[in-house]
Amino acid sequence: MRATALTIGLSLAAALAAAGSARALPRDIAYASDNGGGPTNPNFVPVSLQVTAKIGTTCGTTTLPDATVNLGELNGAISDHQVAISVKCTGAFRMGVVSANGGLKAGVAVPSGYANLRDYNVALHIVDDTLAANDSSTCLASQLTTGSSACPNLIGPATASAPGFRVPNPSSDEPGSYLLISNASLPGSSTLVASTGYTDTLTITLTASP
Repeated sequence: MRATALTIGLSLAAALAAAGSARALPRDIAYASDNGGGPTNPNFVPVSLQVTAKIGTTCGTTTLPDATVNLGELNGAISDHQVAISVKCTGAFRMGVVSANGGLKAGVAVPSGYANLRDYNVALHIVDDTLAANDSSTCLASQLTTGSSACPNLIGPATASAPGFRVPNPSSDEPGSYLLISNASLPGSSTLVASTGYTDTLTITLTASP
């Protein structure tokens, strides 16, 4: 009985192997049409190749046509200034702003009772490819210095997860996007020291944010 069982097992295994080889022939072997009396069919073997690819989100350079903005006299209210921005992003993205000085600052000595720093407001208005307007929070320049956490919606530099200002759609050179500079209160009871050199530098960054 044990020998009979073993014989059946071997016969079954051999039959399976032969069947598997027969099925594999059309997939693996092709014969020449003049095969010298041997098999001539199949004479071709189909080969399937799957090709896949993807397109990631890319963001181009933000262009500021006016690199220098003159805000005029600082003792009064600062009038609104819209600085046009050109954005090229093929998917959702975030933008952030960093102020170098935390306001317009004059590099001069400051007598008692005077100030050499004038704060102002900053915001972004970005038009995407659906023509929707995306507006950031309005933040003081003093809240946008490196390392500040006072304005998490706009503080740069931008990463894939921060700041909070995120444009959910692509934007490809859509007109109407701008950086808005507007008035903020004067520095308390202090008087601004006289100077023609009040300056600040705003750095805008953007990055893809799928």
